[in-house]
Amino acid sequence: MRLAFCGNDNASAYNISAGVLRNVCFVDALNLVPHVFLLFITFPILFIGWGSQSSKVQIHHNTWLHFPGHNLRWILTFTLLFVHVCEIAEGIVSDTQMKSRHLHLFLPAIMGFVAATVSIVYYHNIETSNFPKLLLALFLYWIMAFVTKTIKLVRYCQDGVPFSQLRFCITGIMVILYGLLMAVEINVIRVRRYVFFMNPQKVKPPEDLQDLGVRFLQPFVNLLSKATYWWMNTLIISAHKKPVDLKAIGKLPIAMRALTNYVCLKEAYEEQKVADQPNRSPSIWLAMYSAFGRPILLSSTFRYLADLLGFAGPLCISGIVQGTAFLAVFWYEFLRNVYVLAVLLFLALILQRTFLQASYYVTTETGINLRGALLAMIYNKILRLSTSNLSMGEMTLGQINNLVAIETNQLMWFLFLCPNLWAMPVQIIMGVILLYNLLGVSALVGAAVIVLLAPIQYFIATKLAEAQKSTLDYSTERLKKTNEILKGIKLLKLYAWEHIFCTSVEETRMKELTSLKTFALHTSLSIFMNAAIPIAAVLATFVTYAYTNDKPLQPAQAFASLSLFHILVTPLFLLSTVVRFAVKAIVSCFIFKNVNVFVIIIIIGQMTMIVGQVGCGKSSLLLAILGEMQTLEGKVHWSKYSSHRGALLFTNAFYLSIFSRNRYSVAYAAQKPWLLNATVEENIIFGSPFNKQRYKAVTDACSLQPDIDLLPFGDQTEIGERGINLSGGQRQRICVARALYQNTNIVFLDDPFSALDIHLSDHLMQEGILKFLQEDKRTLVLVTHKLQYLPHADWIIAMKDGMVLREGTLKDIQTKDTELYEHWKTLMNRQDQELEKVNRNIWARMGFLEKNIFSIN
Repeated sequence: MRLAFCGNDNASAYNISAGVLRNVCFVDALNLVPHVFLLFITFPILFIGWGSQSSKVQIHHNTWLHFPGHNLRWILTFTLLFVHVCEIAEGIVSDTQMKSRHLHLFLPAIMGFVAATVSIVYYHNIETSNFPKLLLALFLYWIMAFVTKTIKLVRYCQDGVPFSQLRFCITGIMVILYGLLMAVEINVIRVRRYVFFMNPQKVKPPEDLQDLGVRFLQPFVNLLSKATYWWMNTLIISAHKKPVDLKAIGKLPIAMRALTNYVCLKEAYEEQKVADQPNRSPSIWLAMYSAFGRPILLSSTFRYLADLLGFAGPLCISGIVQGTAFLAVFWYEFLRNVYVLAVLLFLALILQRTFLQASYYVTTETGINLRGALLAMIYNKILRLSTSNLSMGEMTLGQINNLVAIETNQLMWFLFLCPNLWAMPVQIIMGVILLYNLLGVSALVGAAVIVLLAPIQYFIATKLAEAQKSTLDYSTERLKKTNEILKGIKLLKLYAWEHIFCTSVEETRMKELTSLKTFALHTSLSIFMNAAIPIAAVLATFVTYAYTNDKPLQPAQAFASLSLFHILVTPLFLLSTVVRFAVKAIVSCFIFKNVNVFVIIIIIGQMTMIVGQVGCGKSSLLLAILGEMQTLEGKVHWSKYSSHRGALLFTNAFYLSIFSRNRYSVAYAAQKPWLLNATVEENIIFGSPFNKQRYKAVTDACSLQPDIDLLPFGDQTEIGERGINLSGGQRQRICVARALYQNTNIVFLDDPFSALDIHLSDHLMQEGILKFLQEDKRTLVLVTHKLQYLPHADWIIAMKDGMVLREGTLKDIQTKDTELYEHWKTLMNRQDQELEKVNRNIWARMGFLEKNIFSIN
């Protein structure tokens, strides 16, 4: 058969008497011009090379994507390639109906496919080399292609070509694609200002690409490299030559680091704390959605596209088995051609796997980011937990281990399977609809089998979740008992209690093993049901079809039905797994509880005294402020601004307002002294910079300088087993001196006079608290039994039986509670009398000494 561009079976093929644009062959030839132009312009540039980068900022990766609209451009170009393939196929199918070869039917499409491929390579090299001016060639190409395709579309409209004809549809789609690509190019010109503007935009590479340690380039490469992981070839080749170490892997990008995701999740969590609803508990689910919702929606979109493309397989198989070979050019008949169906099946499978892989990658990356953020939040909470929470509260080491090792993994795996949660119903519904079209009412029987057996799967999944939860509880209990044994192993050995505690641990372990066996049993049942349900549905469907239809089951129906049931296997298999992990994730979110803090009112630069009987809760109040008490109810709110003195009590919450630049700068001296196994100087400065003048002032205020001078080897002698042993009063004064020496805004002193005599207490009060702290203008909260110091207090809190009995200034309490004030006055007079008695005894002793000295002299 002879070849000719317009064919040689019709003499009118080259007739242009009605106008050049009225001739279809010449219009097709006109569509060749843009493609030839692009190939003519770009090939010399591609072969010559690009030289050095025009960007002044050098980076170590050739992956910098400079231009805006990058992903949209690649998506549009890939779509254009697919439409060119359809145009080529349509032209070849149409050409087979002709008596001679008509090259104009498919040659422009072939050249368009080549030009689109070259445009991708050309654009990639321009973008990575940052030569925006060379994009003008692409801009002209899109304009020319858009104009020529528009002329062709107008020609079809004038000739009355119906919309159902495939050629008309392809031309219309190409007009839209070329128009969108032209709009993308205009946007690049507008943003980068590289053609019609005097001052082009200066660009700066991302911070990650400037970091030599970052080698994970997935977020920074083009769309094709992302889909195929082409950028990993260098790493794979190097790993093949020698073992890979951490240095070769490099650091993660900033967006994938645990700190970045922790800050994002924490901000989303904190935003839920609405000011007008202080009692509202934030939801970890809403925080997760706010922080990681966009990638999950993107992954779900990829999953939907993959599921929809999965149904192309059964439909194409049905058409191929039927052996239909229409050679018409209408789109609904074109799609029934066996060769076209084979090509579409191939492309559908490739796209399905690509979208499915993209969905898996996004969910995996998001799940790992979520786990890193949750681990950082848990670690941050553990650092802020009080010692009582860890020792006698509900938060044990076993629970912390479960949070870190298990609960975070549950939420991560739930995020992995999250797209299946709403993709599976779509798969099942679409599968049932297609089965109904193929097999009629008998397909509903198979669907009914699936629906009837679904509650059994749900029941098994629920039992699995219960078994998993009980296993975690027993595991936590066993770890708790084991830790207790290890901590008290010396005592157990001393009293020969090994067998008792061993029996207790073994009993818990047996319960854990029983729960694990139950979990394994339900897992086996779940796997069996997942495999049995599709088989039962297929058998029920085919048996019903054989008894209800006179016509035998056709091969096309059988193969397509089996393929559809095979598609239904995946959602049915994952149904129980997804439900199980969803239940686990819900349980895990309930475990992540919000840690509340305690509260009290304190004005900066003033002294607040807390008084009361022994055991009334004075020390507990200080521990509550420091977060070292287990919370039963209520919350603590630290506020920067307050117009009130005293505590504001509502909704079971005290409010602590401190006018301070650093609200958390607190020094604390406990009632029971605590010292380092170090020198006296190291105990006092406690890691702060040494200031000789301040150190001497503090030691003088606490009456420590004489004691230090009397110590062997001066103040460098260590305290503890290797050095000297101090008295209770010396230890108490060293702790108070440590609190005074620290450069903090707030000082908490818990009964600092308990181990001191009257004179040392008075000296510490006058020189250390009233003089030294007032000069520094520091805020003081003082717990004391020395009521004679109450006149020095700016604010007084009186406690009784763990409650605040009265608060205010001494004058306020004298006015409002006369009985309490008289009681205090009696105690103050008694303490004054004791002080006078001690002074008389001292003076008497001094007089005795003077008398003896005088007589000796």
